[in-house]
Amino acid sequence: MRSATRFSLGIAGVADPRPRYGVCWPLVFTIVCWGFNFVALKVLFREMPPDGVLLVRTVIMYVLLALFCVRAGESLAYPKGQALPILSIGAISMGLYMILFFEGMDRTGGTEGAIILATSPVMTALLAVLFRQDKFSWGAILGASLAFAGVVLVVTNGEEVGRSSLVGALLIFSSAFVWALATVLSRPVTIRMSPLRFLTLSMPGSFPIVVAYGITTVVRTDWPGLTLEWWLLMLHLSVLAGAIGFVGFFEGVRRIGAANTMLYQYFVPPIAGVCAYFYLGERITWLDLVGVLIVFAGVYASTRSRLKALTQVGA
Repeated sequence: MRSATRFSLGIAGVADPRPRYGVCWPLVFTIVCWGFNFVALKVLFREMPPDGVLLVRTVIMYVLLALFCVRAGESLAYPKGQALPILSIGAISMGLYMILFFEGMDRTGGTEGAIILATSPVMTALLAVLFRQDKFSWGAILGASLAFAGVVLVVTNGEEVGRSSLVGALLIFSSAFVWALATVLSRPVTIRMSPLRFLTLSMPGSFPIVVAYGITTVVRTDWPGLTLEWWLLMLHLSVLAGAIGFVGFFEGVRRIGAANTMLYQYFVPPIAGVCAYFYLGERITWLDLVGVLIVFAGVYASTRSRLKALTQVGA
């Protein structure tokens, strides 16, 4: 009998042989940064459109990740026969996903964006079943139904109070699906590779997409005219929430296991809501709170069902 189950969650699909418990402060730092991201993007878009912000962020983040790899002694060479799969996943996760997410955030409120994106673990569970990586469970279906119902409530309320549009909500929802797809597709590729190395090697796959998307805006930008606030928020997006944030996330996976790490992400929408209230003046309504609780209940039910099925397989 196997005493532990191996499974993967997150963009790099990190193997989790033995989950442990306890507060992981690097992960706490990451979650706080990711919660503030939804506010930072709204402010950044006031001075530069999403396409330019994404290109600048991608360049800064890749340079830092490459430096992290060198410092950690990780090779920047692609394993034999793995270059195309790794770059393809990068094109999806750091290219297509980011474009959908940034465009969606340009059209919706910070609170709504965080809540909608929180459905990604549910989509990951459903896609894992479709790709025959996990066993089917009715709990996952129930959780998905609950989460999607909560999203509908949040989106409807956001439209009524004038914070977001249906198009923006659909773009964020699509980005959550693409992130989940990248997660599932990355599992077979990342079994023998560290998360840091995989993330760094995958990012060049997004370059053609991101450059084509944002180069015109970057060239036409009045760089001296950008405010100090813009530069500070860009550093947050690229350095704190980007390169260091991903390292903190995968450090959490290493210390406490993938399942426990994903539970920390439940705190992203509340943090985003509080930051949006104080920084952007977004009003938080009772329907927002009810919606986020329904989404959390759905994600929790789906996650528990998935982990139960995995434990039974590993027994």
